[in-house]
Amino acid sequence: MLLCCTVGHIITNYHVITDASDIQVTFMGGAEYSAKVIGVDQDKDVAVLEVRCVLLVDWSQQPCPMAL
Repeated sequence: MLLCCTVGHIITNYHVITDASDIQVTFMGGAEYSAKVIGVDQDKDVAVLEVRCVLLVDWSQQPCPMAL
């Protein structure tokens, strides 16, 4: 078994996260992770979120995923 840490970035609209105190991101497969805001441009209504996750991977069965 191996722990893999992956980091991803998501671009969304600023108005979506403006007053959020806790941001959760749900991916198509149903996985849900916390995200933090790492950049915004209020005038262009853009925000960049960072998502970090730690995965337990059976290295003998599959390689460590490099992206979310």
